[in-house]
Amino acid sequence: MPNPLSNYGIKLTGRGHRFSHHRDSPSCPGQTCRPSRGPAAYAESLGGARLPTPSERMNTTARSHLLWRCRWARAIRHAAIAAGLLQALACGDATTSPSKPPSLTGTWVGIAGDYTFAVVLNDSAGVLSGNATLTTRHGPIDLAVEGTFVAPDAAFTMSLAPLQPFTFTGSLAHRDEMDGQLDGSGFTALKIVLNRT
Repeated sequence: MPNPLSNYGIKLTGRGHRFSHHRDSPSCPGQTCRPSRGPAAYAESLGGARLPTPSERMNTTARSHLLWRCRWARAIRHAAIAAGLLQALACGDATTSPSKPPSLTGTWVGIAGDYTFAVVLNDSAGVLSGNATLTTRHGPIDLAVEGTFVAPDAAFTMSLAPLQPFTFTGSLAHRDEMDGQLDGSGFTALKIVLNRT
């Protein structure tokens, strides 16, 4: 069969084969087309370069994924460190200065049975002083108060001569609440909750 490419200087040398790009030209005189042997042969014709195998391509992909994961983990770690520094700066003196101890100074009120108490306390470094009003069915009674406070425990005595003194013992449940009981002068483990007003 006539060669339709002969007018362009291309010579067929194989039957049923693909042919290469070589043809007779001033740059390659007398060179004939040769059957192509696929990508590997083409790479060799370009200077001996070798195309990576499928396993090599997979290894390259795995390395790329590992590198990406390492960079992502490093970015998260740096972000966490930066957040910690910002939090420390925002806290300011709270991270370096001791917290202020609680104080019982103020007016505390509560009800125990048929009795209503209003206690005005002055807390001077844990030493308690002040006065209280005990209201009964017969009217109010004014009392003197003295005691101690070692957080969270408080104990103070209320007295008025010639009456027998009685004592409140309890603890600070939270900043404005003390839970305890009354003992003495007719009271025996009488539960009472005092709230700061």
